Amino acid sequence: MSLRSWLDSIEHHFEKGGRFEKWYALYEAADTFMYRPASVTRTTAHVRDGLDLKRMMIIVWLCTFPAMFFGMWNVGYQANTILAADAGLMAGQEGWRLALIGALHRQLRRRLGGGARRHLRARRAQRGGLHRRP
Repeated sequence: MSLRSWLDSIEHHFEKGGRFEKWYALYEAADTFMYRPASVTRTTAHVRDGLDLKRMMIIVWLCTFPAMFFGMWNVGYQANTILAADAGLMAGQEGWRLALIGALHRQLRRRLGGGARRHLRARRAQRGGLHRRP
């Protein structure tokens, strides 16, 4: 039994009055993703292309995902880099973000030992902000 014949044999369960009527949209999406829909344009259309709208939008979404995921990662990375660089900005923060970054910072200090403190002092010295706090 091929996939096409199996999809055709279960289609009546998803049509109006069937057991899975409320899941028809999901069935139809999977069916038309893998196979051409039965109802196609028979006459000449304004745009003559073999690609239907659903397949075009699938391609658009597939192309959008990498940019979307990179954007989400980059915004978080930039925000955390700025907050980690300036202790004054972190002093005004509260809530889950502060708790998470503080826990990560403590874990980093434990793993690196005294090296983390030396590394942070060296970064401050490079920026010209090396001074003793009272």
